[in-house]
Amino acid sequence: MATYNGEKYIKEQLTSILEQLDETDEVIIVDDASSDQTVQIIHQFEDNRIKCTKNADNLGHVATFAKALSLSSNEYIFLSDQDDIWITGRVALMQETLAQSKTMVLSSNFNLLYPDGRMQDSDEPIYSKNSTTYVQNLARIFRGKSGYYGCSMVLHRSLLNYILPIPSYVEAHDFWIIFAANLLKSNMHIDQVTFTRRIHPNNLSRIITRRSLFKKIKARFFFVRSLIELHNRIQTG
Repeated sequence: MATYNGEKYIKEQLTSILEQLDETDEVIIVDDASSDQTVQIIHQFEDNRIKCTKNADNLGHVATFAKALSLSSNEYIFLSDQDDIWITGRVALMQETLAQSKTMVLSSNFNLLYPDGRMQDSDEPIYSKNSTTYVQNLARIFRGKSGYYGCSMVLHRSLLNYILPIPSYVEAHDFWIIFAANLLKSNMHIDQVTFTRRIHPNNLSRIITRRSLFKKIKARFFFVRSLIELHNRIQTG
């Protein structure tokens, strides 16, 4: 988990995570130089499974998630935002399904929670039937029609050999990860909803979708650059 000024929701999110974990699990949190009470709230849990590190300077969410991934030690790695709510049974379902599939990345669906309390299904669902349509999955991302989010993913540790380090030009760690999974033909979707995603003005993914035309063109350039970089890494083993 990467956190930044998340004091409003971090307690509820961590509670929904910790109640699903075993004693041998760990919660790796890297805080990106928050100026609010986020870190203090995390420490209030007094749970030995939580390992919290704070960046001295603000590095941005991609570098912070990369750092969190590098600090992990267990076989299965869940990515989490600071403001969602995990549905009971999420960890067991996703971990067991990933293990049985022998793939490196598994993504689930989610529902949306608005500030006024409204709940609705995601308008960008993924489907299990498309798990192995690797080229089409990448094409959907290129067109901006992807339902992939890091907070919906669990990774097998072996994927870290390909995705770390994450280049500085990458603006979305979740796309970088899913590019690798599809290029490796080691990608899986499940139809189930496994968490609730809060929608509010500070959602990073919502900010990205409101970019200018120039920034959208720039993003397409980095899309191609990322695919080339990952292809080369995969070819060299």
